[in-house]
Amino acid sequence: MLRWTSLGLGLFALVGCGESPESDATSTSTSPLSRNFEARMLPPVVGPEPSQRAVIFYYPWYGNPQTNGAWYHWNYPGVQPPADITSRYYPALGAYSSTSPAVIAQHCAWLRRAGVGVMALSWWGRDSFEEHAAAGILDMAARYRIQVAFHIEPYHGRSAAKLVEDLAYLNARYGSHPAFFRTSSTSRHNLNYSQKGVFFLWSPVVDYDGGQTVSAEYWRTALDAIHAANPSSLVIGHQTDARWVDGGHFDGLYNYGSLAHNVVGTFDWSKSLPPGAWYVPSVLPGATFWNNSAPWPDLPRRNGATYAEQWHESLGTGVQPQLVSITSFNEWHEGTQIEPLEIDAVNSHGESYSTFWPLAPDTYLDRTASEVASFVNTAWPQIFPGRIRIRTTSDWTTLRITSGAGWLRPETVSVSPSALMARLENNVIYLTQPLESANAGASVELTLDLAYSGISYQSQSPVTFAIERGHLGSTTVTLWNSTWGIPVQVADFTWSGIAPGPQNVAYYPIPVSALLP
Repeated sequence: MLRWTSLGLGLFALVGCGESPESDATSTSTSPLSRNFEARMLPPVVGPEPSQRAVIFYYPWYGNPQTNGAWYHWNYPGVQPPADITSRYYPALGAYSSTSPAVIAQHCAWLRRAGVGVMALSWWGRDSFEEHAAAGILDMAARYRIQVAFHIEPYHGRSAAKLVEDLAYLNARYGSHPAFFRTSSTSRHNLNYSQKGVFFLWSPVVDYDGGQTVSAEYWRTALDAIHAANPSSLVIGHQTDARWVDGGHFDGLYNYGSLAHNVVGTFDWSKSLPPGAWYVPSVLPGATFWNNSAPWPDLPRRNGATYAEQWHESLGTGVQPQLVSITSFNEWHEGTQIEPLEIDAVNSHGESYSTFWPLAPDTYLDRTASEVASFVNTAWPQIFPGRIRIRTTSDWTTLRITSGAGWLRPETVSVSPSALMARLENNVIYLTQPLESANAGASVELTLDLAYSGISYQSQSPVTFAIERGHLGSTTVTLWNSTWGIPVQVADFTWSGIAPGPQNVAYYPIPVSALLP
């Protein structure tokens, strides 16, 4: 018997592949979709082709007794599915199994509707429960023309050396599959133009969950080996500190998610990424943690406003993302999912699960499609290369732009060996030296190549630079533009005075025309 779902999503059906319809766990849930497994046809492959520049984190870790012999990830001590699950929301498909072809098919159909072309599967090591779902997911994803990447989690035993083995295994096991996500794009640390997989590495600050804390350099030898392997791969690290790109030779960085209620400036870390590094911002619709179990507060969805703001801020830094990652499709425990939910589900105590009211339970699919379309159709502003040198005899000095432009993609040309801090971070260039050296009149300098954003030949207002320093010595700033790729000096200014007030700062407006070639 065929029945229309309450979500207006068309007919949901089983794969005609010999799997028996799921019962008990799904048929006893409150979900109307989960009671429609009698049909033996897949959701159709419809709509425009999804974008392979949109990646969504996908969790293949759910199981139920009917398909997997036991409950996985829906349960917890004292929580008995299917009526009670480890989420404050209830899925439209019920307490499903991630290895069910019917479920995977519907997920892929929903991803097409959302315009998302790449699933990043949570992967907890070879022969893990999550990997048992991978082959079926790739097969179904190929039917719906969805690509599949892998999100390497900090499973017990993960290490830098093991990462080399893991990626060799994943490339050998799945690399020839038509749904395996590949790119010929390069990065700062991988200039190989061959087709290669893209992998995400969660929490590289530890070798494994509960293991020792590690630095960026811990991964460098492993990533060099991964880049040099045949086939080669790209590894995007879960970090927002740009120093991990050159410290660990990561190909790019992603943030997974931000729980900031005021999202302004949340993605400014992108401006510090060096040239050639992938900027992969992660946006999420909100976070509602199961049983208030997280050590941080929820992030309310605010009827979709949180999602819209995160998209806007992630794309508004002046740095063009190679990919945008979405957190998540189905992380129900943390309440970040865009997967449709059941609107009238109740638990065994008669308490209602949360909903998106007044939004429809499938609303985030269409909102995602709109945001993805806007992203892929964005005309990115031109950026203009330049060079900056800061020389100071103070113990500390900073340089920032207060109006008229922004800057990004810094790359160190030279720095004095005696400098303690010398870098661009969060829109500010820092340069420091030991106090005793400054008292002795010593000088340190830093030269950076970078790019100006937010300016054009039509710009009318000047670009205002601000020098701030301690009360010792002086700071001189020299600016070059890049004319036909050759640095041409265009400005030079010095601050050696003491300003009134709490900040020892001076401002220098520079015409935009001086910064353009």
